[in-house]
Amino acid sequence: MGDSILKSLNVLIDTLSIQPESGGVRIYMRELLRNIREKKAVDSVLICSKSNKDLFSDVCIKKVTIPWETTSRIVRVLTQQIVIPLISIKYKPDLLFSPVDVVPLLNPTPIVVCLHSSH
Repeated sequence: MGDSILKSLNVLIDTLSIQPESGGVRIYMRELLRNIREKKAVDSVLICSKSNKDLFSDVCIKKVTIPWETTSRIVRVLTQQIVIPLISIKYKPDLLFSPVDVVPLLNPTPIVVCLHSSH
């Protein structure tokens, strides 16, 4: 029964904070995506940017690519606060997953945030 519930879950995944030089969170995200793909656990849509889209080129998951760089913290946070809620409205996911601790303040769907230890 648990598998049938998971297979019906649609998840929007914000990868904007993950850059090529990112360490542990990049590895965590790639492993998570590999497991999602292998187990077909959920239907996922990745939100990527021009600066990180190639990090996930081998992952066979649908992607929405923001056509600008998000390496600047200000640009990334503005994108996460304005554009991600609009993408959520368009795709109507069951939830938004953020692998880092930045989420849109006004998002139309529930949010799951991964908090990483600083040590």
